[in-house]
Amino acid sequence: MENTDGKTQAVETIKELIDGISTCVIATHTADGGIVTRPMGVQDKDFDGDLWFMTSRDSDLVEQITANDQVNVTFVGKGTWVSLRGRAELVEDPQRKEELASALTGAFLQADPKSPEAALIRVNTEAGEYWSSEGVKTVLSLIKARVTGERPDAGKNDTVQL
Repeated sequence: MENTDGKTQAVETIKELIDGISTCVIATHTADGGIVTRPMGVQDKDFDGDLWFMTSRDSDLVEQITANDQVNVTFVGKGTWVSLRGRAELVEDPQRKEELASALTGAFLQADPKSPEAALIRVNTEAGEYWSSEGVKTVLSLIKARVTGERPDAGKNDTVQL
């Protein structure tokens, strides 16, 4: 288990990697044991170990996390891939809902994001893995590896405990 400094550094690393990526994919479990994914907008852009989402209270997402709270959230950006594992929960916090509500969220929900029809979801991340590459440098490394038969330098990869 990582110490507090290691955990803080892991959160900061993930925060830097996902900064500017406002849409992710969240995967949940279906009642028959399958896995389903859907794109979601992250409501709180200041990652501290938790991710916040809003959806309709009658959505499949709410039904699925109520039955099985284990989720995976994936972010993809230019040269960055982040996969986070955690537990999702419905949060009944009108003040937090109001803080996170936006016109865009309201348009997506087709309802006032502060209304009872809007569900606030928090994903408490537990661990993650990330890959980041430096664009042209990675491409050149892949070409060199193809010619020389050596393993390419595909960028940085690490697993972190959050």
